[in-house]
Amino acid sequence: MRKIAIMPIFCCLVVSSQPGSLPQNDPCAKYFTTGNVTLPNGQMVQGNGYCTNYVRERTKVPLPASGTSGGPLAWWNNPGTLKKGSVPAVGAIVILRPALAPSGHTGVIDSVAADGQTFTMSEWNYGKMLDPKCEVTDKFHQLTTHTWSVRSSELVGFIYPPGVVALAPASPIVVSAALERETFGDGTIVARGKLFTKEWTLRNTGSRDWSPGFGLRYLMGNLSLSHAKVLLSSPIPPGGTYTFKVAMRAPATPGAYQESWQLDSIDGSAISVGGSSKIWVRIRVQ
Repeated sequence: MRKIAIMPIFCCLVVSSQPGSLPQNDPCAKYFTTGNVTLPNGQMVQGNGYCTNYVRERTKVPLPASGTSGGPLAWWNNPGTLKKGSVPAVGAIVILRPALAPSGHTGVIDSVAADGQTFTMSEWNYGKMLDPKCEVTDKFHQLTTHTWSVRSSELVGFIYPPGVVALAPASPIVVSAALERETFGDGTIVARGKLFTKEWTLRNTGSRDWSPGFGLRYLMGNLSLSHAKVLLSSPIPPGGTYTFKVAMRAPATPGAYQESWQLDSIDGSAISVGGSSKIWVRIRVQ
């Protein structure tokens, strides 16, 4: 991963159906709220949603307030009349998807490097909010700046408020893959009812890291035992490879069978694998 600075915990952490809350059995849940909270040191602060509140106030863009319908990823999926893209620009709204913030994190770009490959953004976050005992540190909430790479696997994209212009990057950001090798190649004969594991080893041929939010999504067919998305277990940099494994069972009836899957990026869009929008398994059952 090429992120230059790392924030341990982000302000827009929302992991339940209730806006700005953690599961009730989480010992730290009392520090995540849309109302005011009193810290152990007696300080009164506003609860969850500061990152979105900061962006809304600074840009004066009427995006929805934080919550299940107004987090940064919800902004990205429904930007209204605002344009969005993958090129950083001063004043643009940054949409991130860190592992600890399922609803996303956001900030505003202050400067962009001459080559267009890094940018500095201001954001309101909780910094090192909680120690392992759930005790609040003196950096509970603060306005900070961090420098990011456009190749970061946590970067979803940018939303451009009115008047913000994104110039063409010095080099295009490419998200692509190639099939390195596979098990049970096309036409492999498999005995009736046999359990087997289909493996695809894919190489990241693009210019951006793949993050654990990338994965294989089921499309069609009846060979796999589960149709759940198969996610990466670790980031894969450009040039790196990853082997996806799917458990399957050959049907009881002889014949030719096919099942298709698709490599998805963090925002759910398809990634081309060797020029194809999908990968597959094709077997003959005898």
